[in-house]
Amino acid sequence: MAAEPANFISVQSNTLRVKHPLVENNPSSYLAAAVAAAGTTLTVRDNAGFLSGSTNNERVLLGSYGDERTEIKRITSDPAAGSSIAVAAVTFAHPIDTSVVMILWDQVEIHGNSTNSTTGTTTIATISLTPDQDFTQYTVSGTTYAFYFARYKNSTSSTTSSYSDGVASTGYAVNTRAIIKQRALARAGITLGFPVTDGETLTDEFLNQEIAACELDIQQRSTKWAFLFTDNHSAPQAITQGKRIYALPTTILDDDSNRSIVSMRISWNNPLSYLYPEEFNSKTTNIVYTTTTAAIATSDTTIVLTDSGDFDDSGDILIGTDTISYTGNTRSTNTLTGVTAITSTHDAGDEVYQNASTGLPQYYTIKNGSYYLHPIPDSDYHLRNINIEFYRTVTAMTTDGATTPVPFHNVFDLYLLWRIAERRKLFEEAGKWEAEYERRMVQALQIHIKAVDQRFYPGMAEPQLQEYDRGRILSSILT
Repeated sequence: MAAEPANFISVQSNTLRVKHPLVENNPSSYLAAAVAAAGTTLTVRDNAGFLSGSTNNERVLLGSYGDERTEIKRITSDPAAGSSIAVAAVTFAHPIDTSVVMILWDQVEIHGNSTNSTTGTTTIATISLTPDQDFTQYTVSGTTYAFYFARYKNSTSSTTSSYSDGVASTGYAVNTRAIIKQRALARAGITLGFPVTDGETLTDEFLNQEIAACELDIQQRSTKWAFLFTDNHSAPQAITQGKRIYALPTTILDDDSNRSIVSMRISWNNPLSYLYPEEFNSKTTNIVYTTTTAAIATSDTTIVLTDSGDFDDSGDILIGTDTISYTGNTRSTNTLTGVTAITSTHDAGDEVYQNASTGLPQYYTIKNGSYYLHPIPDSDYHLRNINIEFYRTVTAMTTDGATTPVPFHNVFDLYLLWRIAERRKLFEEAGKWEAEYERRMVQALQIHIKAVDQRFYPGMAEPQLQEYDRGRILSSILT
């Protein structure tokens, strides 16, 4: 079972509503026989999955959230495979076919802080979950705080979940995942748990998956959204002498071409010129490249390379700041012998070159998440910053408190309304919301695209997603 972080439903006037822990993917069964109040044995159809081997820590949720007699009870001993589960005495009688679901938590901790950080939080209260309600509510009556946090707790083991996102005492921002879902549900006139089709109900997990699909759709509509234009100026990457290959920013949209690069500069010199990989290879034809397989000390007389096949029988190699001489090359073992002039230590995996051109880099290419410089930086440019302007990916909203960078965030509401209507098989209504979503997306493309002249790697055309396989998109998100 995944130990998901806690999440607030709302924070308003220091009244906090905490979402119940997700249980959709937890081991579950149904009562095969009714259990009376004060009963300590649940007879279920199958107790498979309840056999965790962690006696007295696990609990079961009897009933569905929001139902009057729903309760959480501790499993008192590891059940043998079959149909029985021993629990602490139940408070209410439960009829046959009542759902029985494993749950990790039975409490929630409420924390406060003056800043939006979990460091140095004050524990305000630890309260029991109220599964007979749609949420667990707590009103801060003493010292109030600028930000609140929650985390689930197992009262037996004292283990806790991750903290929720911090939520200001004034509540969630309008562009958070929580508010997007609340708006969509309000406009649809339904709540979580509403029956949809084939005996299923509308779940929070479904809404989160559809928001993720909408994020992917927005991302694929264009590679040049103005709100995704960024740079690494606040934390630039330093280049080093003798090193040609560097990792691209992890948030860059396209890490296998220059499609997402606007400019790349050493310090604030003229922008580097982009070369297609074939051109770059042609310009660096005589340069031999490999890496070291082990650390190198200044006293070493041999160096083992990943591949010495293309290196001369004798000569010089460049590793970092060192130009190192050698007199022999045993290609069967990839070993350079008769090594001299090592002036500094080197690590396994360091770049090794022969016939390298060094100086101020003028060109770059991109392959497999890295950029390659030519010439290779020399001592004059050692530890100079490389400044990159680029288009990044849409930051996914992975928690309810997370905000989207998409300025036209109302499209998420429309996307959810479309997908909820489809799920309910209200196809005419779904078509209406889909058309409105497409209209808003076309409008957004006209307003929020930043035109930048640059030389693009010849590859796939801009994705056109007027029609696409939504199942494939969801599959790519969930795998």
